Amino acid sequence: MKLLFKTILFVLISFSLQAQNSMINGIVSDEAGLPLPGATILVKGTSNGTQSDFDGKFKIKAEEGNILVFTYVGFTTKNIKVTPKDFKDTLMVSLKNGAQLDEVVVTGLNITSRNKVRKRNVRIHLRGNRSIPVSQRNQRQVREQESYALVEENTFKTASVSPLSTFSIDVDHASYSNIRRMINNSQPIPVDAVKVEEMINYFSYNYPEPKTNDPFSVYTELVQSPWNTNTSILRIGLKGKTINLDKRPESNLVFLLDVSGSMNSSNKLPLLKSALKILVDELNANDKVSLVVYAGAAGLVLPPTSGANKETILNAIENLSAGGSTAGG
Repeated sequence: MKLLFKTILFVLISFSLQAQNSMINGIVSDEAGLPLPGATILVKGTSNGTQSDFDGKFKIKAEEGNILVFTYVGFTTKNIKVTPKDFKDTLMVSLKNGAQLDEVVVTGLNITSRNKVRKRNVRIHLRGNRSIPVSQRNQRQVREQESYALVEENTFKTASVSPLSTFSIDVDHASYSNIRRMINNSQPIPVDAVKVEEMINYFSYNYPEPKTNDPFSVYTELVQSPWNTNTSILRIGLKGKTINLDKRPESNLVFLLDVSGSMNSSNKLPLLKSALKILVDELNANDKVSLVVYAGAAGLVLPPTSGANKETILNAIENLSAGGSTAGG
């Protein structure tokens, strides 16, 4: 009986040690030693994977001889063969800045290659940290040379491999106003001008403000997917604290404005002037505004002026006009 008990105990301890020995703990960082959160770690040839946390730390089950593949956007992929030492010590993985992103220099909507200069300009759009070329036929032009980069549907990610996600606190809702303008002007609406998240974020959902000292509160709603009964859709709403503008600190605002000839269309300098006028209405006597402009040359058109002198500021804005070349320096 004692022999049987010892045998069972030995087997349990063996299984326990085997389970512990199959887990690798590590940290992913860049060449400067800074942690890389969200790096992907996969056991090559399998679906077993994980991602590093905010501090670059990760845990993954593997066996001796497995190849661990480390990837991170903008960094060179690294393969590491698992050794017995990796199960005992913390595996320190340093990734090098990759040439994939360094090869592309982004300037406005143009790209050139450092290794080979391209004479033609390629219009691009950005998704995450990657630059994605868009073919000329996918650029839909509207009046006054407005253009919209191709909107691509987000791909699905496996939660077991990519368990982390990010949410942007700032809210963009330009699409709704932009599309309303096109409808009022009887313009055709380019498909890629419709950004779903901006249409949704245009409206206020009256979420209650956070009751504690937390900067924002989170509200969720889970429903069954109407197109796939085996899946669900989760809506996540964030509500930040409302700031009392009467108690905000005083502002010293300096605007550098492009007034070159390229700004001479209704959706450029005139639109900018309208936005600045709206801003002026929100200024108080403790705020100051300065305007610096550049075209063929640069110069000061409004020295620091108190928000109490709204008429002076508005006159300076109204007198702005577009013309001439652009002083790149």
